[in-house]
Amino acid sequence: QGASRLASVVGDAELLILSPKVSEDCPNARYLQPARTIQAAQSYLHRHEGRLGRNSGQRGAFAVSNLLKVAFLSLGSTYELLLYADLDIDLMARPLDAATWRSGAEALLRSSALFVSLFDHASPVNGGLWLVRPRCDVFSQAVELLERGRWSAAEGFDGVGAPRSFLR
Repeated sequence: QGASRLASVVGDAELLILSPKVSEDCPNARYLQPARTIQAAQSYLHRHEGRLGRNSGQRGAFAVSNLLKVAFLSLGSTYELLLYADLDIDLMARPLDAATWRSGAEALLRSSALFVSLFDHASPVNGGLWLVRPRCDVFSQAVELLERGRWSAAEGFDGVGAPRSFLR
């Protein structure tokens, strides 16, 4: 229901669901199942097991589903802009009007930024709600990083710097 209400505000929106199964609740959605991303995410988690909270049962524990969001970056030849929201996000909790959406979306599209999100309690990026300008080259880099890269909280991905150092 939230997706339908949001589409009425956004206009030419399409609902994309990252899942191998079609839901009866969303029969008109486009479903994605990115095989390479799934394999890369599994490889990454296997190499970093024990350091990401995996299998710990913690709320912040990483799983393949966390990393599959990278797949949306591959849609750059199809979509100019994507709004991602986890299922537990109520996009219409605060009503959004078309003018506000249009203003924000146009500002991002005019900028050089590819990704916008708020921080959350655990990281510089709230992985549950973000806006992205998908790019296939960024997707390729992200999947390669999952397949071969390394991670540490002190040095980030492949030693580029601590994640919190990128907050502005």
